[in-house]
Amino acid sequence: MTFKLFGFPIKVDLSFFVVAAFLGMNDNVRVWMIWVVAVFVSVLIHEMGHAFAGRRFGLRPAIRLTTFGGLTSWYGGGRLTPRESILVSLAGPAAGFATGFLVLALSRDLPAEAPYLRVAVGHLLWVNFGWGILNLLPLLPLDGGNVLRSGIHMLRGYPDEITPLRVSILVGVAGAVLAITNGFFYAAMLAGFLTFQNYQALSAQGGRLL
Repeated sequence: MTFKLFGFPIKVDLSFFVVAAFLGMNDNVRVWMIWVVAVFVSVLIHEMGHAFAGRRFGLRPAIRLTTFGGLTSWYGGGRLTPRESILVSLAGPAAGFATGFLVLALSRDLPAEAPYLRVAVGHLLWVNFGWGILNLLPLLPLDGGNVLRSGIHMLRGYPDEITPLRVSILVGVAGAVLAITNGFFYAAMLAGFLTFQNYQALSAQGGRLL
């Protein structure tokens, strides 16, 4: 599925809906569908935050929703400074948090006879706040990992790919262990996958973990 929103080209892979449906599997079909819609809307808003910030700094964004979430890439424009890169990275979570607070404010007087509306509110709050906080972990390629990389660049005055990868691997391992301990097996798989990716990237650049 492809479309444009606010001038941004957007592509949504079938795998995005498949994974979202798997994560929200429920015997109640309505609750299940509400979850998928809440994930779609929330992830799209998150990526729109990145896209608007990128366009503000002269970039030409394109958004894709795929297996493990969303990705905003750039197909035109100049290079960002480390400070601008940090602002673009933070704009996604900020858009999600703003959405969460808006939903929270609008849901204060929900009627008791609207159970599915309450379900929608709960899902929107979890995705925008819960996933938003996790996304700020210093783990590449999550937004927190990109902020870490840009912050190190800004402090040192030159790009450093090795240190962010080392931190990401350590955080990924710790996250996977914590997720397994608490029974969050999908989160453990995701952390393990990202850790493996970062280890491969570190090895390709000739770096060592320690």
